[in-house]
Amino acid sequence: MNTTKDYPKTILHTLGGRKVVRIRKTLVVKSGDDLRVHKGPTLRFIKENTTIPVPDVHDIRWKDGKVVELVMDYIPGKQLNKA
Repeated sequence: MNTTKDYPKTILHTLGGRKVVRIRKTLVVKSGDDLRVHKGPTLRFIKENTTIPVPDVHDIRWKDGKVVELVMDYIPGKQLNKA
């Protein structure tokens, strides 16, 4: 069983300057300087219009006109870089 003390925990870190940090049992924050502006809206569109399993996007955080963080559901499974 996970407790509050288990978070934040980095669960993925890429060389491209992006990382995903699990902040709660059910939430992660994806951050980095090179997040694409369309990522959040695209995930929301897929969620609303298809049956493809994607995380709910709860917040899109901006700084200086750029997306710097996406707060979204944690979905357990195999990481793409290990699939």
